[in-house]
Amino acid sequence: MMHHKVVIFFDDMDEVLDVQERTSVRNDIENIAAQYKELKCVVTSRFESYDEVNFNEQRFEVFEVNDFDDSQVEDYVQK
Repeated sequence: MMHHKVVIFFDDMDEVLDVQERTSVRNDIENIAAQYKELKCVVTSRFESYDEVNFNEQRFEVFEVNDFDDSQVEDYVQK
């Protein structure tokens, strides 16, 4: 049997506007991560929306990306 490392990206959780629906999506993602322990999940969200429906911090690490200054934006675009 072959084994491959897998990373799944769930981008823009904040685009799920209804808080109850976002909670349901969060629960689905947490259940997937619990079922497939080797699976790596990356979830992105704007801070305000994440604060309303956050993930279990014992299972998910939380990182905040600071705003880019003009120089960093230019460097990012060039790359």
